[in-house]
Amino acid sequence: MKSGKIMSIIVSLVMCLMAVPMNTAASKTESSSARAMGDVDDDKKIAASDAALVLSEYGRLSMGSEGIFSEDVRTAADVDKDDKITAFDASLILAYYAYNSAGGSKSIEDYVSEFISGEVTTTSTTTTTVSTTTSTTTKKKTTTTSTTTTSTTTRKKKTTTTSTTTTTTTTKKQTTTSTTTTSTTSTTTTTSTTTTSEPTTTSTTSTTTTTTSEPTTTSTTTTYADPYTVAEIKLDKYEMNLEIDGHDIAYVTMLPETAKDKREIWSSSDERVAIVDNEGYVTAIGEGKCIITVKSTANPDVFAEIVVRVTDSHKITDIKLDKYEMELEVGDNDIAYVTMLPETAKDKREIWSSSDESVAIVDNEGYVTAMGEGKCIITVKSTANPDVYEEIVVRVTDSNKITSIELSKTEITITVGGHDIAYVTMYPETAQDKSEIWSSSDESIAIVDSEGYITGIGVGECIITVRSAAYPDVKARIIVEVIE
Repeated sequence: MKSGKIMSIIVSLVMCLMAVPMNTAASKTESSSARAMGDVDDDKKIAASDAALVLSEYGRLSMGSEGIFSEDVRTAADVDKDDKITAFDASLILAYYAYNSAGGSKSIEDYVSEFISGEVTTTSTTTTTVSTTTSTTTKKKTTTTSTTTTSTTTRKKKTTTTSTTTTTTTTKKQTTTSTTTTSTTSTTTTTSTTTTSEPTTTSTTSTTTTTTSEPTTTSTTTTYADPYTVAEIKLDKYEMNLEIDGHDIAYVTMLPETAKDKREIWSSSDERVAIVDNEGYVTAIGEGKCIITVKSTANPDVFAEIVVRVTDSHKITDIKLDKYEMELEVGDNDIAYVTMLPETAKDKREIWSSSDESVAIVDNEGYVTAMGEGKCIITVKSTANPDVYEEIVVRVTDSNKITSIELSKTEITITVGGHDIAYVTMYPETAQDKSEIWSSSDESIAIVDSEGYITGIGVGECIITVRSAAYPDVKARIIVEVIE
């Protein structure tokens, strides 16, 4: 505000100096008596000519020339008491001159003191400017909005000054964004009316000022509490989609740039999915998803994360067989040919198994051997992906199996010590093992040898049974009665 006042006064000073003739008598370098503050020409009054003399002296000094003021003249000219002659001294003298001309009663000493402290109201044409400032800092998360409207009216000068300032402050991670917006065109109209009773005089002055601004300017500034400690980590990527054995790297920026220790610590949430080295070089290991984290070594609370998704386009997803059923005879063999999909799969190894090896067995190549009658399931799985499998239903029959036994006689009557024989036929005729097993239910009545030769031992009745040696469940019997 003070610099705005000074500039306004200096502009007015220059305009006044153009209209005020120089008092050459007041330019003398010597004075017979001490001058009052501001009365440079020693004419016992403060006027625009005093300001003009000060400004001229300031110009000489600024150009490197020697000043022409004597000690007492310099003392009178140095109204702000800073031990040097400047344009500000001239502006203060001119301001006091205007104040005094308007009927002000203060001494120049009091006026200057109040002016410097900001207590003096000056007259100026003001163009309204709306300024918006946005400041963002992470931790405090505070939003403050303030609107200040100031309207000042000075009765004597009939001047109205209006200024509106809107300030919005949002605190979020010590980042400050400042946006200054100036209306493209602003028009200010100041009307000053003075009315005097005797004689009746009305004077109206209307001044219109149009200001065209420069285009809107936006600036962003990020500040950090400690410029030498890492406060933020930025990555060039926050996601990675990789194939197994694929690689990628994330480039890191430690902020602020002035931070001294920018070392990094890298880690993986699941090293079965992906691993990372000390340089941020990521390697995909297996299917899945994990988080790669990078932290500041000096400030571990500051970190950033990368989501890594790993897929396997070479993974076995399906198995096709050339057959899904087998009908075999005991002792026969068969094989199922396997196709692993996709064709681009790298690991096409197989795992084979049988649900019942008493029926059929299978080797590592899918070669099936029928062992015995019955039904079982042969399964083939992907070694790399055991969740993918296929099954073969195997039914085993035995055309050589004894299914029935037929006897030449089913009843025999013999005497004690007598003999008889029953002839056996085993079916099917193609059966290879037709060996027999004979037995008697009561050997005190009758006995039988391995050829089916029966001998009566004692009076009574018993059962002679013949079975298939290969299939004992297949049998036939003879009722034997022994008499005296």
